[in-house]
Amino acid sequence: GLAGLGDAAGRVRRGEADAMLAVSADELTPLLHLGFDRLGMLADQAVHPYDRNPSGMAIGAGGAALVVESLESALARGATILAEVAGHSITSDAYRVAGNDPSGDAWAESFLRAISDARLSPADVGTVYGDARGTAALDRAEARAVAKVWQPGQVRLANLNSQTGHLHSTTALLAAGAAPQTPRAGRAPGTTGVRKPVPGSARPPGLGPGDQPACLVPP
Repeated sequence: GLAGLGDAAGRVRRGEADAMLAVSADELTPLLHLGFDRLGMLADQAVHPYDRNPSGMAIGAGGAALVVESLESALARGATILAEVAGHSITSDAYRVAGNDPSGDAWAESFLRAISDARLSPADVGTVYGDARGTAALDRAEARAVAKVWQPGQVRLANLNSQTGHLHSTTALLAAGAAPQTPRAGRAPGTTGVRKPVPGSARPPGLGPGDQPACLVPP
Protein backbone atom coordinates (compact mmCIF):
# COMPACT_ATOMS: atom_id res chain seq x y z
CA GLY A 1 0.00 0.00 0.00
CA LEU A 2 2.65 2.52 1.00
CA ALA A 3 4.87 1.49 -1.90
CA GLY A 4 1.94 2.12 -4.25
CA LEU A 5 1.36 5.53 -2.71
CA GLY A 6 5.00 6.48 -3.20
CA ASP A 7 5.00 5.24 -6.79
CA ALA A 8 1.78 7.11 -7.60
CA ALA A 9 3.13 10.33 -6.10
CA GLY A 10 6.34 9.96 -8.09
CA ARG A 11 4.51 9.49 -11.37
CA VAL A 12 2.30 12.51 -10.75
CA ARG A 13 5.33 14.58 -9.71
CA ARG A 14 7.12 13.62 -12.96
CA GLY A 15 4.10 14.63 -15.04
CA GLU A 16 3.29 11.08 -16.19
CA ALA A 17 -0.28 11.41 -14.87
CA ASP A 18 -2.54 14.14 -13.50
CA ALA A 19 -4.12 11.79 -10.96
CA MET A 20 -3.77 8.22 -9.79
CA LEU A 21 -5.35 5.87 -7.26
CA ALA A 22 -3.14 4.18 -4.68
CA VAL A 23 -5.05 1.04 -3.71
CA SER A 24 -4.37 -1.87 -1.37
CA ALA A 25 -6.56 -4.69 -0.09
CA ASP A 26 -6.14 -7.73 2.14
CA GLU A 27 -8.44 -10.74 2.50
CA LEU A 28 -8.51 -12.86 5.62
CA THR A 29 -9.12 -16.51 4.76
CA PRO A 30 -9.42 -19.51 7.11
CA LEU A 31 -6.25 -21.00 5.64
CA LEU A 32 -4.26 -17.80 6.26
CA HIS A 33 -5.56 -17.61 9.82
CA LEU A 34 -4.73 -21.27 10.41
CA GLY A 35 -1.19 -20.81 9.11
CA PHE A 36 -0.41 -17.91 11.43
CA ASP A 37 -2.06 -19.74 14.31
CA ARG A 38 0.06 -22.86 13.73
CA LEU A 39 3.17 -20.62 13.74
CA GLY A 40 2.14 -19.34 17.17
CA MET A 41 1.97 -15.73 15.97
CA LEU A 42 -1.63 -14.90 16.88
CA ALA A 43 -2.76 -13.24 20.10
CA ASP A 44 -5.05 -15.19 22.39
CA GLN A 45 -6.99 -12.04 23.27
CA ALA A 46 -5.82 -8.41 23.09
CA VAL A 47 -2.87 -7.20 21.03
CA HIS A 48 -0.08 -5.42 22.92
CA PRO A 49 2.35 -3.67 20.57
CA TYR A 50 5.65 -2.28 21.90
CA ASP A 51 5.29 -4.43 25.00
CA ARG A 52 8.04 -6.21 26.95
CA ASN A 53 5.86 -9.32 26.91
CA PRO A 54 4.72 -9.82 23.29
CA SER A 55 1.12 -10.90 22.91
CA GLY A 56 1.04 -12.00 19.30
CA MET A 57 -0.82 -10.30 16.48
CA ALA A 58 -4.36 -10.12 15.17
CA ILE A 59 -4.88 -10.38 11.42
CA GLY A 60 -7.35 -8.00 9.82
CA ALA A 61 -9.06 -7.70 6.44
CA GLY A 62 -9.96 -4.62 4.44
CA GLY A 63 -8.78 -2.16 1.85
CA ALA A 64 -7.91 1.47 1.31
CA ALA A 65 -7.71 3.80 -1.68
CA LEU A 66 -6.16 7.26 -1.79
CA VAL A 67 -6.42 9.74 -4.66
CA VAL A 68 -3.03 11.20 -5.55
CA GLU A 69 -3.02 14.11 -7.97
CA SER A 70 -1.18 17.23 -8.95
CA LEU A 71 -1.99 20.47 -7.17
CA GLU A 72 -3.30 21.93 -10.44
CA SER A 73 -5.66 18.98 -10.93
CA ALA A 74 -6.95 19.16 -7.35
CA LEU A 75 -7.59 22.90 -7.54
CA ALA A 76 -9.28 22.61 -10.93
CA ARG A 77 -11.91 20.19 -9.64
CA GLY A 78 -12.33 21.91 -6.28
CA ALA A 79 -11.02 18.95 -4.30
CA THR A 80 -10.52 19.02 -0.55
CA ILE A 81 -6.76 18.63 -0.22
CA LEU A 82 -5.94 16.47 2.80
CA ALA A 83 -2.16 16.29 2.58
CA GLU A 84 0.93 16.49 0.41
CA VAL A 85 3.15 13.49 -0.25
CA ALA A 86 6.39 15.31 0.42
CA GLY A 87 8.85 12.42 0.48
CA HIS A 88 9.09 8.65 0.13
CA SER A 89 11.70 5.92 0.52
CA ILE A 90 11.96 2.14 0.57
CA THR A 91 14.87 0.18 2.04
CA SER A 92 15.54 -3.52 2.62
CA ASP A 93 17.74 -5.11 5.24
CA ALA A 94 18.20 -8.42 3.34
CA TYR A 95 18.25 -10.04 6.77
CA ARG A 96 16.63 -13.30 5.71
CA VAL A 97 13.65 -14.56 3.70
CA ALA A 98 11.18 -13.70 6.47
CA GLY A 99 12.09 -11.42 9.33
CA ASN A 100 13.65 -8.08 10.17
CA ASP A 101 17.17 -7.16 11.19
CA PRO A 102 16.91 -6.63 14.97
CA SER A 103 19.13 -3.56 14.75
CA GLY A 104 16.54 -1.59 12.79
CA ASP A 105 19.34 0.04 10.76
CA ALA A 106 17.71 -0.27 7.34
CA TRP A 107 14.36 0.78 8.79
CA ALA A 108 15.95 3.92 10.26
CA GLU A 109 17.59 4.60 6.92
CA SER A 110 14.16 4.62 5.23
CA PHE A 111 13.03 7.29 7.72
CA LEU A 112 16.08 9.43 7.04
CA ARG A 113 15.83 9.11 3.26
CA ALA A 114 12.11 9.94 3.23
CA ILE A 115 12.70 12.97 5.45
CA SER A 116 15.57 14.09 3.21
CA ASP A 117 13.43 13.56 0.10
CA ALA A 118 10.86 15.89 1.68
CA ARG A 119 13.62 18.44 2.41
CA LEU A 120 12.84 18.31 6.10
CA SER A 121 14.73 17.32 9.22
CA PRO A 122 13.75 14.80 11.91
CA ALA A 123 12.89 17.72 14.21
CA ASP A 124 10.12 18.72 11.76
CA VAL A 125 8.30 15.41 12.33
CA GLY A 126 5.85 15.36 15.24
CA THR A 127 4.22 11.93 14.85
CA VAL A 128 5.40 8.59 13.50
CA TYR A 129 2.82 5.96 12.58
CA GLY A 130 4.39 2.61 13.42
CA ASP A 131 3.71 -0.93 12.29
CA ALA A 132 4.34 -2.87 15.52
CA ARG A 133 1.85 -5.69 15.93
CA GLY A 134 2.57 -7.54 19.15
CA THR A 135 5.49 -9.66 17.89
CA ALA A 136 8.79 -9.23 19.72
CA ALA A 137 11.23 -9.23 16.81
CA LEU A 138 9.43 -6.72 14.62
CA ASP A 139 8.23 -4.47 17.43
CA ARG A 140 11.70 -4.09 18.93
CA ALA A 141 13.34 -3.58 15.51
CA GLU A 142 10.87 -0.78 14.78
CA ALA A 143 11.38 0.85 18.16
CA ARG A 144 15.16 0.72 17.68
CA ALA A 145 14.78 2.29 14.22
CA VAL A 146 12.73 5.16 15.64
CA ALA A 147 15.27 5.65 18.44
CA LYS A 148 18.10 5.97 15.89
CA VAL A 149 16.38 8.97 14.27
CA TRP A 150 14.54 10.69 17.13
CA GLN A 151 15.48 11.25 20.74
CA PRO A 152 13.11 9.92 23.42
CA GLY A 153 10.21 12.32 23.81
CA GLN A 154 10.84 13.99 20.44
CA VAL A 155 7.99 12.33 18.52
CA ARG A 156 4.58 10.79 19.16
CA LEU A 157 4.45 7.11 18.16
CA ALA A 158 0.99 6.10 16.90
CA ASN A 159 -0.15 2.64 15.87
CA LEU A 160 -3.34 1.23 14.33
CA ASN A 161 -2.65 -2.51 14.53
CA SER A 162 -4.11 -3.02 17.99
CA GLN A 163 -7.35 -1.42 16.78
CA THR A 164 -7.75 -2.72 13.22
CA GLY A 165 -5.67 -5.88 13.27
CA HIS A 166 -2.66 -6.20 11.00
CA LEU A 167 -3.49 -5.96 7.30
CA HIS A 168 -0.34 -7.12 5.54
CA SER A 169 -0.47 -4.80 2.53
CA THR A 170 -2.92 -2.21 3.77
CA THR A 171 -2.00 -1.19 7.32
CA ALA A 172 0.56 1.36 6.12
CA LEU A 173 -1.90 2.86 3.62
CA LEU A 174 -4.52 3.14 6.37
CA ALA A 175 -1.93 4.98 8.46
CA ALA A 176 -1.23 7.32 5.54
CA GLY A 177 -4.94 8.09 5.41
CA ALA A 178 -5.10 8.69 9.16
CA ALA A 179 -1.93 10.78 9.40
CA PRO A 180 -3.35 14.00 7.86
CA GLN A 181 -5.95 14.10 10.63
CA THR A 182 -3.27 14.25 13.33
CA PRO A 183 -2.26 17.92 12.88
CA ARG A 184 -5.91 18.88 12.38
CA ALA A 185 -7.10 17.17 15.57
CA GLY A 186 -3.97 17.94 17.54
CA ARG A 187 -3.50 14.32 18.61
CA ALA A 188 -2.83 10.90 17.15
CA PRO A 189 -4.77 7.67 17.67
CA GLY A 190 -3.80 6.11 20.96
CA THR A 191 -1.44 3.14 20.87
CA THR A 192 -3.68 0.87 22.88
CA GLY A 193 -2.66 -2.20 24.82
CA VAL A 194 0.79 -1.13 26.05
CA ARG A 195 1.25 -2.64 29.51
CA LYS A 196 5.02 -2.61 30.09
CA PRO A 197 6.63 -0.62 27.26
CA VAL A 198 9.88 -1.84 25.78
CA PRO A 199 12.99 -0.34 27.44
CA GLY A 200 13.70 3.33 26.91
CA SER A 201 10.11 4.49 26.67
CA ALA A 202 9.46 8.19 27.10
CA ARG A 203 6.36 10.33 27.11
CA PRO A 204 6.66 13.17 24.60
CA PRO A 205 5.56 16.64 25.75
CA GLY A 206 2.02 17.78 25.08
CA LEU A 207 0.23 14.46 25.49
CA GLY A 208 -2.88 14.05 27.55
CA PRO A 209 -3.07 11.66 30.50
CA GLY A 210 -4.98 9.10 28.44
CA ASP A 211 -2.34 8.85 25.73
CA GLN A 212 0.13 6.01 25.64
CA PRO A 213 3.85 6.80 25.72
CA ALA A 214 6.05 6.65 22.67
CA CYS A 215 8.09 3.49 23.01
CA LEU A 216 11.73 3.84 22.17
CA VAL A 217 14.65 1.55 22.91
CA PRO A 218 18.31 2.52 22.86
CA PRO A 219 20.12 1.72 19.56
